Amino acid sequence: VGSEMCIRDRSNNPYWIINKNKFTNNLDRMIGNITLTYKPIEGLTITNNAGTDFYTEGRRKVYAKGTVGALNGKFQTWNLYKRIINNDLMVSYEKTFANDYHFKVMMGHNLYQEEWKNENVQAQNLVVDGLYTYTNAKSTTPVNYYEKKRLVGLYGDISLGYKDMLFVNVTGRNDWSSTLPINNRSYFYPSISGSFIFTELMENKDILNFGKVRLSYANVGSDEDPYNLAFKYTPASTYFLQYLGNVNTFPHMGLVGFTGPRVLPNENLKPQNQSSFEVGADLRFFGGKIRLDMTYYSNITKNQIVSIDVPLSTGYFANNINAGK
Repeated sequence: VGSEMCIRDRSNNPYWIINKNKFTNNLDRMIGNITLTYKPIEGLTITNNAGTDFYTEGRRKVYAKGTVGALNGKFQTWNLYKRIINNDLMVSYEKTFANDYHFKVMMGHNLYQEEWKNENVQAQNLVVDGLYTYTNAKSTTPVNYYEKKRLVGLYGDISLGYKDMLFVNVTGRNDWSSTLPINNRSYFYPSISGSFIFTELMENKDILNFGKVRLSYANVGSDEDPYNLAFKYTPASTYFLQYLGNVNTFPHMGLVGFTGPRVLPNENLKPQNQSSFEVGADLRFFGGKIRLDMTYYSNITKNQIVSIDVPLSTGYFANNINAGK
């Protein structure tokens, strides 16, 4: 017992970690976008903005023989890949008439997609110290994971202005998400806002030289992470026999192993939704020397996707439901 406690209480020397247990990585990343604009007639603008952000990264972490917690030595390598594609096609028309009224309308289409890959291998129990190759390890545990998410949206925006003192803006957007059930994957969220600069109607501005009141309401929807709707199997490299107290590895006698999800899939999830209301005022006195900015706002989020615990006798640890507010 004394020797076991001694081993458990040991810690690695900082110089050992710095010089022996090194973590290295190599990252190649590219971020860019291309914008094309066409104006066929006065006031009409057609714009397409295509952008991407993708990278590949290699990581490696080694543990030399003699390391506390990995006395026989081990190492792990990662190959990571992520790509984001975002494209916006927008058509807008803007016009001022009667010298007092300003009108602008915009319609757009959005495509957003994410891809993620994670391939890593952990090699344990090295035969020769300092040789970090898979053939020098008595056992290896590979992991490969891939996910993809896509969001398609249509949106519009209408703005009205009068004499640079009264402004009204109305927006609306509808999204279709690949991470929600087919019957609930479409969700619409609008907004409306207005502001009034009432000092434009005042002749004497010696004390109050600027005053604006504003009012807005907005609604926003959101989706879920990929692959949380259906029952999915995950490859397993080890399995534990509770009453025998030992860990075994796959393949076992020519058989491979898979585990089910820990969270019960919910095929009827709804998109999360947030509504916000805001009213405020901006007042400036004595040429801007004194400013008073007041805001009252209220945000309410409904149909939050939360994870609740369930009895382990069900075979799961938790269940995702729409319950939070």
